[in-house]
Amino acid sequence: MLRIIFAVLAVGLALLCAFLFAEVRRDVPAISAAGDLMARPRLWRNSADLLEGYLASVGSRKDCDPRFDRSLAILELARADLLAAPSNADPTRVRIAQETALTRVRHALRCAPQDGATWLYAAMLEAALGEPPTTVARSLELSALITPYDAAVLMQRIRFVGSLQGRGLPGVEAIFERDLLTLAKWGCLADLEAVAGALPPPAAALMRIMPMAGIEPRRRKIIQNAGRTSGG
Repeated sequence: MLRIIFAVLAVGLALLCAFLFAEVRRDVPAISAAGDLMARPRLWRNSADLLEGYLASVGSRKDCDPRFDRSLAILELARADLLAAPSNADPTRVRIAQETALTRVRHALRCAPQDGATWLYAAMLEAALGEPPTTVARSLELSALITPYDAAVLMQRIRFVGSLQGRGLPGVEAIFERDLLTLAKWGCLADLEAVAGALPPPAAALMRIMPMAGIEPRRRKIIQNAGRTSGG
């Protein structure tokens, strides 16, 4: 009798361990996909429906797992961007996707408010959804305050803030100038050239008149040609 009981307990423990392992590793697909999406975005151009199916299977979350939640936020943001990309995009579907993504992003921030990249994602979605300028500006300021030097976040933030020039967001120009100065002084030349060649005219004009003290000549040349050439 005891053997049967122990056998049942052993099977039960094995099943419990298998369940716990699956539960612990449930984050792997999201983390892997988010990393691949950030590294090779072009390969994901036609993946909106695939992302939608996966994200629906995950559902809403109440518990916290910072790495998993950030990965889900990246995937939600990517899905919203992919849905918005076609010229015949369904505006209602796009807005719902953006609202869902913002909900996911805000959950991630409740779990990890020290994540500057996710604050940037919040600002992007808040701007897209027409939230108050002060809300967008606060998210951007927190992103810049928490993550001032990370190259990937810095590049994303410069491009995004550059697209906001002229929209009357409080404090945005100061964030833009500070990020540009960081990139100009310490960023790699390829990143500086990429930014200088991609900024819209109002932002490129601001880049051309930024303070040049302490910036080496070849970097100055790239800055002075911002918006005029793709490189230095």
